Amino acid sequence: MAAPPSAITSDGSPNLGDPPSVIQNQEDVHDIFKLDVEQLTQIDVVAPSFQMEVTTVTRQESNVGRSPAAVYVITSEMIRQSGARTLPDILRLVPGFHVARMDANKWAISCRGFTDRFADKLLVQIDGRTVYTPLFSGVYWDVQDLLLEDIERIEVIRGPGASVWGANAVNGVVNIITKNSQKTQGSFFQAGAGTEEKGFAEARYGGKLNEHTTFRIYGKWFERDGGYLPPTHSLSRNEPDDWRQARTGFRVDHIPTQDDLLTLQGDYYNGYSGEGIRLPGSFPPDFRTTLRNDAHVEGGNLLWRWSRQVDEDSNWSIQIYYDRTERHNIRYLYAEDRDIFDIDFQHSFLLGDRHTLTWGFGYRYTEDFVNSQPWYLAFNPAKRADDLFSYFIQDEIEVIDERLFFLVGSKFEHNDYSGFEYQPTGRVVWQPNPRTAVWGAVSRAVRSPSRADSDLELTLLYDILPGPLPEFALVRGNPDFESETLLSYEIGLRRQPVKTIYWDLSVFYNDYDDLRGFLPLTPIAGTTPGGWPAVIVPVTWANGVRAQTYGFEWSGSWELTETWSLRGGYSFIRLNIEPAPNVVRAVEEGGTPRNIFFIWLMGRPWKQWQTDFILRYVDKVDSPNVPRYLVGDIRLARQLSNHAEVFVVGRNMFDGAHREWSRQDSLAIIGTEVQSEVYGGITLRY
Repeated sequence: MAAPPSAITSDGSPNLGDPPSVIQNQEDVHDIFKLDVEQLTQIDVVAPSFQMEVTTVTRQESNVGRSPAAVYVITSEMIRQSGARTLPDILRLVPGFHVARMDANKWAISCRGFTDRFADKLLVQIDGRTVYTPLFSGVYWDVQDLLLEDIERIEVIRGPGASVWGANAVNGVVNIITKNSQKTQGSFFQAGAGTEEKGFAEARYGGKLNEHTTFRIYGKWFERDGGYLPPTHSLSRNEPDDWRQARTGFRVDHIPTQDDLLTLQGDYYNGYSGEGIRLPGSFPPDFRTTLRNDAHVEGGNLLWRWSRQVDEDSNWSIQIYYDRTERHNIRYLYAEDRDIFDIDFQHSFLLGDRHTLTWGFGYRYTEDFVNSQPWYLAFNPAKRADDLFSYFIQDEIEVIDERLFFLVGSKFEHNDYSGFEYQPTGRVVWQPNPRTAVWGAVSRAVRSPSRADSDLELTLLYDILPGPLPEFALVRGNPDFESETLLSYEIGLRRQPVKTIYWDLSVFYNDYDDLRGFLPLTPIAGTTPGGWPAVIVPVTWANGVRAQTYGFEWSGSWELTETWSLRGGYSFIRLNIEPAPNVVRAVEEGGTPRNIFFIWLMGRPWKQWQTDFILRYVDKVDSPNVPRYLVGDIRLARQLSNHAEVFVVGRNMFDGAHREWSRQDSLAIIGTEVQSEVYGGITLRY
């Protein structure tokens, strides 16, 4: 078995090694002339998608072909050519991902079902820093932003990754990896504007502090228009969900020795995310009252990492980060302040000739203060601190040299809500030849309880019992709520039948248990905060729902000519939900589109010109009653010189405006429609 690669290369970037018998770069081409005829017949040329670097599946350097998981990689070039300006829009290019924009700055994003604004089964990381909030185990997508030019790649696992990443890595993992500062030397500037992009500007400068240390600093700003509301809506002329934000950050990479890499990086952001709200206030006079609200968002993070190659057979890394989040809703006085401290260590080494052991441990401390003035939303207690302890172990066994690999491992955690959790997996991958890989996996994953599961107090319009009085549900968290569990079965096949064609197929069956549902209690007579008579229905969370999902995802690429290529993806899913007696399901079966696909044509029609056309289709969503839609994205760019490029982008074309999610969510946020837009700009690099 080959030893683990050195932690870093001479340029300060991770050394991910090369698969055998693969031509990858110009140096390999020159070496061809040194081979005899017999050696030449053994050389295979593998498509870039097959040999793409990945680290997320096993937390060790590998490639897509050898990964026993449904992994998909978005490269920096794909990000640039897509024309997307937000991370959620980039994730639309991942087969199996449902990305639904609720208003101009809120999204419902999920993988393999259970789409919701507060989707809690998808783990998202940026350079190893977890960005989901412990408040509801989901992601505030409006504050997850980067200088897109500095992203090295986005590695996406469809399916559980909990055996190494822990709770909430249930249906998928998104790992956003930024570039080493050595790769971002010089100056970068981009600016532009458009119909929805009112204006944006971003700049970055990278340099050297000394022979062993490089750095970069960046800043960016944007202002975006609100979504579309029908002309009859009371807020239609106010554009309540417009969005503006500024961000800055830095990264320093230091190579004290050939075997060490030290990284220090940080970010700070400040801005406003607008929204329209319809408050369930005093009934009946102002129940339909609609208001504009701005959420002031501010926060930052600081991360330090040390990677070391101990010897030829062993390497380790340690990472520490601090994250600060502040969200203050101005009109209805909701405030969330959160501090997270996290430390993570991992070590990998060879054991014998065929075993690569990877183990590690981690600790996370979370402290928050949630203050809410509106009568319909609160957390009790308002202030809370929690600890999370974790450790994992994984063994990758090379059963047949360079052909058959078996991986077994598990993550073990202890949290303050559900106590001890275990999340094992068994995975196998077989590569009969360098053009083919077959893999399979059986995994257990959990979604551990969040602050909302335990401490939420929420009043909603219920209105399902017959009678003249309005009916409200008083939802209270359940301190005894247990973790939701998943048992997942997956198989997959990757194939490169010829040099220019690559495709990947993944099939899955997921069995969920102990999912969250509503347990209504005996209705009682009461009054609204406005003093009007009403029926109050006490409700609590309960682990009383089972579900099964099954389906498949396909992706592929075809190099049509030297200047034109085609890429695409398609996914199909079915969801069946089985609530226990007296338990009301929290997620509807029709909340996930059955079919999603995209087709991407990219090429260079003329010298110095580049064009991209993306066609995207999303099937109907029965709950919350969203019709199917088909839209197109177009990008045209002209290289003016070695340093300058101009571009124009059209997004969501062929449809003036379309709805992607609910018109109103459980927190009374008014959804808006996604409009067609055009923007242009200029990019300078020196």
